[in-house]
Amino acid sequence: MVSHAFGLTTLFVAIGVMVLTGLWYYEEQHTTSQTCKESVRTSVAPGQYQTRSQHGSCPTKNIDVFIVTEKTSLALVEWTVRSIELFMPCRGDLHIVCEPGETAMVLAFVGNVEDVKIHEMERPKSLATASAYHMMQWPQFWADKYVSPTADYVMFMDSDSILTLPVTCRALFSPEGKILLPAWRWDTSPQFSILCKEALGRDCPFNFMNYYPFLFPVRLLGPLREHIVKNRKASNFNNAIWTWDQLAPSRNPPNSGKNELSQFVVFGNYLFFNHPDVVHIPRCFHRAQMKEIDDPKTGCRDYVHPGVHYAWRPCNYVADCAIMQQHYHLFGGDGKFYSNKFSVELMPHLTELIVQGLCFMRSLSPSSTFPPFQAGERGGCTSKTINSIHPEALTYQTLHVNMTVQRLKFSPDPFQHLCPSVHLRTTETKDYEEKDDMMA
Repeated sequence: MVSHAFGLTTLFVAIGVMVLTGLWYYEEQHTTSQTCKESVRTSVAPGQYQTRSQHGSCPTKNIDVFIVTEKTSLALVEWTVRSIELFMPCRGDLHIVCEPGETAMVLAFVGNVEDVKIHEMERPKSLATASAYHMMQWPQFWADKYVSPTADYVMFMDSDSILTLPVTCRALFSPEGKILLPAWRWDTSPQFSILCKEALGRDCPFNFMNYYPFLFPVRLLGPLREHIVKNRKASNFNNAIWTWDQLAPSRNPPNSGKNELSQFVVFGNYLFFNHPDVVHIPRCFHRAQMKEIDDPKTGCRDYVHPGVHYAWRPCNYVADCAIMQQHYHLFGGDGKFYSNKFSVELMPHLTELIVQGLCFMRSLSPSSTFPPFQAGERGGCTSKTINSIHPEALTYQTLHVNMTVQRLKFSPDPFQHLCPSVHLRTTETKDYEEKDDMMA
C-alpha cells in the first residue's frame, strides 16, 4: 500500500531532491549583511540561517514540532514534514502521534528525519469509545507530556498544512516577544463557539482554526486543562472530553448543523483571555472591514504567516481571493487509504508554493548557489518569485503587501539567544503541579 502511494507521481522524488539539497543550502549559505534595530546581547554571522547542529546558535531549537495523524493523512503528512525540513532546519524534536501499529507506515512516508519521535497513541480506558475526531485532538491538549524537557514552546502543524516561508523567531514572535497568533472573527466558523465558551467560561471572539503553524507555551498546557476541568465541572480532563463526545443533537446551535470542539480555538482564546502578556493577535477580518485590517496595532494588512493551511484558504474566509477555489483540486478520497484532502492534482500546487517560498528565501542570500534550481544568475528563480510571496501564502490576495517588512521578518535571526525575537523571557508562572492523570 505504501509503495502504491509513492508510485502515484514522480513529484515525490522531486520534492525529496529539494529536501536533501535544501538542507545543504541552510547549512552552507551566507547572506548579505543586514541592519537590525533590535538590541541583542550576542550575535552570529549576519544573514546566516542556523541549523540544529549549530547548538550554540539555533534560536528556534526551544520549539518542538507536534503533528497528530492517521493513515489516511500520511500522504499529506509527508509534505508537511518535507516543508519543515526545508524551512525549519533549526528546531527542537519533531513529534508525530499516530494510531497503534502504524509507526512503520509513518516512517515509510516521512523517511529518515533528524530527531523525529513517533508516538503510538494509547487511549485511556475512559475514552475507549470516544470518536476519532476528539481523539485526534486529545494528544494536543496533553502535548506537554510528549515534548522534550528543553522545549519552551510546542508548534502544532496539521496534516493539511505546510511551511512555505522560513521559520524564524521574528516570524513567530512580535518585536515585544509575544507569540503571533493570527485569527478570524468567531463567526467565520460558528460551530466552534459554543464548546469554546463551555471550556473557557466566556464567549470566544476569535477563530484560530485557520493558520498553521500554531505556537503555544508548553508551561501553560497544564493550567489550561485545569481551567477547562473547572468550567466543565468535570472529575478530570478526560471526563470533560468524554462529555463533549457524548453531546446530544438537541445541543447543536441552530443553523450550524453541529456543535464541534476545536482545540486551537480553545488554545488561542485561552491565551487571549488569561495570558495577554504572551500573545499578539493580528485580526485578519473580512475584506469589507478595512478599518480593522489597517489598524497599526492589531491589523492583519502586512501580516504573512510562515505556513499555509491549504484546505482552509484564508482568502476565502475574508472575501479576498484572486485565484479560483478549484486551484487545489481537493477530492472525496477513496474511503480506505486517502484523506478527502489528498489528490495527485494537489501536489503540483504544493510544489509551486514551496518553490516560490524557496526563491524568496534565496533572495535574502543572492550570493548562494542552490542546486534544485537551474544554473544561472538567479538559479532558475524569476524576478517575480524572488520579489514576491505566493498569493496562497497571503490572507489578502488583492491588497499590497509591504515586502520590506517581510524581508526583515523572514531573514535569518541576527542573534543566538533562544526565541522570542528579543532577549526577553515571557513572564513565568509558578511551577505547575499536575493534579490530573493523562490516562485517567
